Order: sequence, then C-alpha cells, then structure tokens
Amino acid sequence: MNNIAVNSKNLIKKFGEVIALNNVNLEVETGDFYFLLGPSGCGKTTLLKIIGGLETPTEGSIIIAGKDMTWVPANKRNTAMIFQEWALFPHMNVYDNIAFGLRMKKVSSVEIKKKVEELLILLRMSGYESRMPFELSGGQQQRIAMARALAIEPDVLLLDEPLSNLDLKLRQQMRVELVKLHKEIGKTFIYVTHDQTEALSMATKIAVMNMGEIEQVGTPKEIYESPVNDYVAKFIGDANELHGIIYKKDSKIIFETESGLRFQVGIENQEALNSNKVICIIRPEHIKILLESDSKPTNYFQGTIDDFSYFGKQIRLRVKIDESDDILFMDIFSTEMDEIRHGKPVTVGFDSIHTIMF
Repeated sequence: MNNIAVNSKNLIKKFGEVIALNNVNLEVETGDFYFLLGPSGCGKTTLLKIIGGLETPTEGSIIIAGKDMTWVPANKRNTAMIFQEWALFPHMNVYDNIAFGLRMKKVSSVEIKKKVEELLILLRMSGYESRMPFELSGGQQQRIAMARALAIEPDVLLLDEPLSNLDLKLRQQMRVELVKLHKEIGKTFIYVTHDQTEALSMATKIAVMNMGEIEQVGTPKEIYESPVNDYVAKFIGDANELHGIIYKKDSKIIFETESGLRFQVGIENQEALNSNKVICIIRPEHIKILLESDSKPTNYFQGTIDDFSYFGKQIRLRVKIDESDDILFMDIFSTEMDEIRHGKPVTVGFDSIHTIMF
C-alpha cells in the first residue's frame, strides 16, 4: 500500500515573469499533519491551491493517493479546502452547510443525517443544527467549516491559515482542538501558515519555504534544533545572530565576532564550513544569567543589561557584553533576578554545544 498521500514532482508555477514555485518536490505521508511554513509571498498558498486543483502548474505534476491529478479539476479530486474566511453559506443553517457537499454527491438523506450528526458530535456542536452562521462565534464557524469539509471524507484536508481571523486566546484553544481532531480521524492535513508557533506546536512534519522553494523538511524538533541554513534558523524561533570568523586554537574551534568577542563553538572541523566567514546562531533559551555560586558553562562573559521587556512570568533581557559591545538576548523567569534595571552588571553564559554555525 502506498503511504504517500500527496507527491509533487518538479513543480513550477509562473505568473507572468514571476516564479511563484521553483521546482518543488514534496512528499506528504498518509496521516501527516503537514505544515507549509514561510513568509508572505513564499509560494505556500500557491502550492496548496495546486494540490487542491484551484491553480494549475506551469510544469510538473501532482500525485494524490497514487493517482496523477495534475489536470483533474478541483471538484473531481477527493480533497477539501478550508480558507482564512470560512465561507459558510450565509443563507443556510448549520445542518445544511455541513450537508451541502453530500447533497452534491447525491448521498441519501438518511446517510446525510447520520453523517451530519456524527460530525456535530465530533466537533462538539450538537444542538446547533438550526442556527445560522451569523448566530455563531468565530470558533464555532470554524468548526462548522471543518465539519463541512470533512463530510465528504476527503483523502486530504487542505487548510489555508484557518485560525488567522481568531483572537489569540481562541486561536490557542483551536490549535489544541485541531491536533486532537487530527489524531481522532487520522486524515492527512496540509496546513499553510506563517506562524512558527502554530507549526512547532501542531505539526508532525514542516516544510519551510522561501521564495518559491522548500528550504528544509523535518519534524518540529529537527527543524528547530538542526536547521540546514541561517534562513531556517532565524525563521523558526528566536535566535541571536552573530557574524564573524572561526579558527582553531589548542584543538578547540573558536568563533570571533566582528566586534572581537571570542568563544568556543560546537563544530569539530571548521573546514566543513568551507569559509572562515561564518554566522553563529544561539537560541535565547540557551543563554543563562549566572550567579557567583553557579558552575560555569563553556563560555561566559561580563555584561550589563541594555534593555528588557516584561511578559508576566518571563522577561526578555538584552545584555551588552563588556568585552565587545555585542548584544545577546535571552529569556529568564521574573523570579531569577531580584532587581532588573538598565545598566545592571550581570554574568551570562552558554555551552559550546548550543551554538549553530553556518
């Protein structure tokens, strides 16, 4: 049995002289919660629309469930799409919205009733059958749009930033519900977003896109901890980015910033970078405020608090290193320091294994 739900081969899409997709090869396994992640204009929605049949490729092919669907119209593909605007039919109640696709497929009224009731229970919307879309909250409308899409039992469910119109609290709640729903029904989901938090917290696989190409595919852990280049490292999560050179000293690899700060980095052979000019990435959670009694990590420096932002239980600190005036930012709990003020001297440090070099 073929375990690949969607396969794009050498996919190119041009809009006039603009190349929206450039030789995209993608494999989505059956049952994946697969995220297409990237900034606006990177091609992720274009790719989703080509999978769904709403756009045609300039070159290449789309295979869905083992069948070439490149030139098959959208209504002949067993896919369903949910957009940013949920596009519920305003003149239909909840029941009729969910039943619409089934009626188009000439399913019997008995089967339609059974299917609609099952989906309302699954999405915790029982009792809302007679309500009109304007009588529903944003989260409820999103659930009904999901139910309508799932009613036709698609091989692949395509989601184009479906939570972007919700407020933060409801968006966070719906993330949890979508992950739970995906596990319960076992369908293949392909989800477009520019929100790295959504991708990291929900995906089984992430494809990071940039300028019409896929930069890296992997699990959230792989993408975050082992990015293939500095673009991925900076796009996924926060990162201190330092530019400089590397050299070998006493069997250790030393990184020196453009401002003269030196520290040991976690790479065995600087030749692997093919250049002495490199970028060093350090995640803010790997930099610690050190007390005198703390054991020292591989690298530690004296500095002063240059700026800080208060986020309740967490505080983001920007520390200017005395030795070079380089700025490092990090996140600490508000209980970690008795006093936080501009100009306060601090010691900060990190281990060499937590450096990522490009």
